[in-house]
Amino acid sequence: MSFPIPTGTFTAGPAVGVGRCLIREHAMAGTMDKVKGSVKDAVGRATGNTRLQAEGKMDKAKGHAEDLADRLSKGADKVSDAAKGVQDSLKK
Repeated sequence: MSFPIPTGTFTAGPAVGVGRCLIREHAMAGTMDKVKGSVKDAVGRATGNTRLQAEGKMDKAKGHAEDLADRLSKGADKVSDAAKGVQDSLKK
């Protein structure tokens, strides 16, 4: 799956470099699901389509969960790096 963006093409994967930025899959997916959910929710509300509204709310919740997973992953990486630093300092 790829999505056109101004600086090139983003290909879904664990981490992809775009220019000088590093885009994490969960962060991008979470944002996309939240936007998609907001659009579905708004269209469903405007047309009276409760099923579309419900799908939108579910997509937004999924996006928030993916953002949380990304934040937790980043936090775990920091803890792991700190533990490695402590381990390395104890070896000396």
